[in-house]
Amino acid sequence: MSTSRTATRQFDALILGCGSAGTTAAKRLQADGRTVAVVEMDQPGGDCPLRACVPTKALLRSAQVYSLLKRAGAFGIESGTIGFDWAKVMARKEDIVRQTGGAGAAEKLERQGITLFQGKASFEDEHCLRVADQVLRGERILIATGSQPAGPDIPGLDEVKPITSVQAVNLPKLPASMIIVGGGPVGCEFAQLFSTFGVKVVLVHKGETLLPHEEPELSRVVANALEENGVILLAGAKVNHFRMEGTLKKASVEVRREMHDLVAEEILVATGREARTAELGLSAIGVATERGSVRVNAFLQTSQPHIYAAGDVCGPLLYTHFAHYQGGVAAANMFAGTAVAADYRVVPRVTFTEPPIASVGMTEEQALASGRHLRCSLIELATLGKALVESEAEGLVKLVADACSGEILGGHIAGAAAGEIIHEVVAAMAAHATMHDLAEAIHAFPNFAEGVKAAARKWVAADQRDRK
Repeated sequence: MSTSRTATRQFDALILGCGSAGTTAAKRLQADGRTVAVVEMDQPGGDCPLRACVPTKALLRSAQVYSLLKRAGAFGIESGTIGFDWAKVMARKEDIVRQTGGAGAAEKLERQGITLFQGKASFEDEHCLRVADQVLRGERILIATGSQPAGPDIPGLDEVKPITSVQAVNLPKLPASMIIVGGGPVGCEFAQLFSTFGVKVVLVHKGETLLPHEEPELSRVVANALEENGVILLAGAKVNHFRMEGTLKKASVEVRREMHDLVAEEILVATGREARTAELGLSAIGVATERGSVRVNAFLQTSQPHIYAAGDVCGPLLYTHFAHYQGGVAAANMFAGTAVAADYRVVPRVTFTEPPIASVGMTEEQALASGRHLRCSLIELATLGKALVESEAEGLVKLVADACSGEILGGHIAGAAAGEIIHEVVAAMAAHATMHDLAEAIHAFPNFAEGVKAAARKWVAADQRDRK
């Protein structure tokens, strides 16, 4: 027990963090009749609706509309002079943020009978948290404090004071030029956004291809689209140091042993995220971490069996929908007689570039590494009537399946509506459907989802030829 003189308040469950994982767990536990307290060290609601997913996608939607208007002539439309008002773009984004789940989060929790405490929190012992001048005790505890942008260890970083994704969605005015460091989903989305609105963007990526966790075919679609949008891509690049040059920011970049000096009004660092655990005092209570992230087992228990973790703070995937899922699993297990293991076999992901890309399950490389005998099928969206009607012919559908059973192991889509279409593959994988099932399903015409059926039919045709 805590040695503090402050009276200790007792709860069945303490939840650290009021984002996707924490809120999902708190609601489930309260619905099960548990007394629940949520501790939030920042603004209730979490990163997604306030600082990440929602504001970013709202801005990207404005960019998409602006881009479509600029090519209205391709549809026979005389659009006249096309322009934009950045202040109004930002105002629309702010209005959307106010309407999402982050708005009124504190009041919603209170109405549901969940007690909210706001302030810096740290562990007093294995069961107690100190929040300001109060000590809270929980029979079970869930750590769901999320993540934050990670700063790379590059000399001169403090001198140039680069922005992160958090500041990027709140820029009061657009810079004329920008260097983006990092070619993952965040870097690519912001390169898409700012280049569409006329910012001269250089995207610096240490890998040889953008989006290294995606199929190379999808990465090439994104790279080509960004270059067509005016983005200068520097792959296989290392930033050696930053420094100020007058009012501009400079990055010295090495690309295959050749040095480049890049100068821009702004630098955006998008090199990953790190778990928010530094000030919790986890080591003192025996909760194991690895590079700051909380280590958990298949049931989302930490090295202290009564303490669980969910969401970005433990990963392995940093998506809002993944955090929701883990929050539900952790809540179900915290007081369960028989715990249920988390299942990560079918988790979709979307990068909202233009065109967007979406994936679920294994890539071809991952499936091969698992020892499977594979057959893959790929079709170009340009073969679809819907792609021609919409003038959105760039993109592809790739399906990865077990060559013997037809089990769908992964789906990968680049092209218009990819983030929506991927859920056909998600549903099929969740139901353990086969490539034959996908190939035989009736699809409305014309529709982008026909690409999934076409890829499946191509796979089945190849399978039948091989069996003759």
